Amino acid sequence: MTRRHPDGGRVRTRSRLLLTASSILALGVGIALVVGALSTVRVSDDWKTRISWPSGSRAAVGLQGDIVTSGPAPDAPLQSASLTKLITALVVLAHDPIGPTDTGWIYPIEAADIARSHALADQGLQTAPVVEGAPLSQREALEMMLVGSAADYTEMLVTRTFGSVDAFLGATETWLAQHDLTDTHVVDPVGMDAANTTTVSDILRIARIAHEHPVVSEIAGTKVATAVDGSPIPNTNPLLGVDGVDGLKTGSLDGAYSLIVTAPVHGHDAFVLVWDAASSAQREADAVRVLASLRAALE
Repeated sequence: MTRRHPDGGRVRTRSRLLLTASSILALGVGIALVVGALSTVRVSDDWKTRISWPSGSRAAVGLQGDIVTSGPAPDAPLQSASLTKLITALVVLAHDPIGPTDTGWIYPIEAADIARSHALADQGLQTAPVVEGAPLSQREALEMMLVGSAADYTEMLVTRTFGSVDAFLGATETWLAQHDLTDTHVVDPVGMDAANTTTVSDILRIARIAHEHPVVSEIAGTKVATAVDGSPIPNTNPLLGVDGVDGLKTGSLDGAYSLIVTAPVHGHDAFVLVWDAASSAQREADAVRVLASLRAALE
């Protein structure tokens, strides 16, 4: 005669429950693995041969860590011009971090700041309105620098953060080394000196760091900021909102115009760099052309 364990039914029930729970867990893990795999799937390399490159300037595209360029190799040097201000913002925020809604430090604008602003304007550099005695916050200075590309506010931002430009340059050298950006050299925070140089590879990596920084990306994607006198300061990047463009920074030096735009393309962050354009209109048209061809290549 076969005897049943007095708790046999209960054991079998527990076993069935354990089996069901294990099955659900396995299913959940399987789904997570599939979703994770889908989120990290790389696009085909076909896009690299299908970019419509500009004829009047040079350009490069960064996508998922890959870089293709119409100009020299990714490690060839180029002048960073006002793209340098992306580095300035990142170095300042590494020293004095603020949140997306924080104002940061506040200092009054002084007579020396007014004189420096006029001197920079006389050199043909971009400036924004200054008012002696007006309180200037760290965030406002960042906005004037990244939105309006204002050289005077860039210097105020740096001197109030580090005490001097030289101290800023020392911190910048350390920051670049920490991020293995050994081919980038900064001699002033504004980008007005031709000795501010980088490479295609480095500047696209810097652009990615900036794009992933919540404060830098939010400010760089702002279409209009407000100066201390209440006047509107439009973003120097008129492509914001065009074909999904959400950043990042313009530059110009000695008649050569540059631009980095960022935009989501088929679920990936794309970075388009244009440099050595003959005008601001050309750099913008060339960036739109390259970005449109990238979208078409990934369809």
